Amino acid sequence: MFTLITGYFQATAREVKRLEAVQRSSVYSQFGESLSGLTTIKAYKSEKRFLRNIDKTIDKMNEAHYLVNAGQRYLSINLTVLVASLSLLVGLLCCFRVFNIDAASTGLLLSYVMEISDSFVLLFRISTQVENQMNSVERLKYYAVNLPQEAPVHITSATPPPSWPEYGEDWYLWKNRCW
Repeated sequence: MFTLITGYFQATAREVKRLEAVQRSSVYSQFGESLSGLTTIKAYKSEKRFLRNIDKTIDKMNEAHYLVNAGQRYLSINLTVLVASLSLLVGLLCCFRVFNIDAASTGLLLSYVMEISDSFVLLFRISTQVENQMNSVERLKYYAVNLPQEAPVHITSATPPPSWPEYGEDWYLWKNRCW
């Protein structure tokens, strides 16, 4: 049951976390652009327009962040309900003498069931959080490895000869005349 609840949660949580990360990066980008162009913004008296834009962007990021938090609460509540129902089931089985054990052993069994269940809840919550935080690693890997390679700065096949300009013409005309 723990695995089913966690799997159901993780299917959406991963994508919502990606959405939140994209929205957060747009907030940082817009904030950095505003800081670098602060003198221009003040010169054109556009402070209110830029504040409205950053407010809209922050609101969009907070929408995604709220969904991430709501999903984590969903997981926490469902796992806690599962732990409580498991403890109730074991307690009822012990009280109705399905297991032929004494009261002290019943108390010990219930405390162990609660402890193990709480450990499972913590384990599954941490594992889902780790998987959600791996979105950052995925994005870093994409930017480091999967982006298309830019053209080199110096292209040796298109460099003019050292004696250029020989005739006082620009490179484009010289190249077309030679080829």
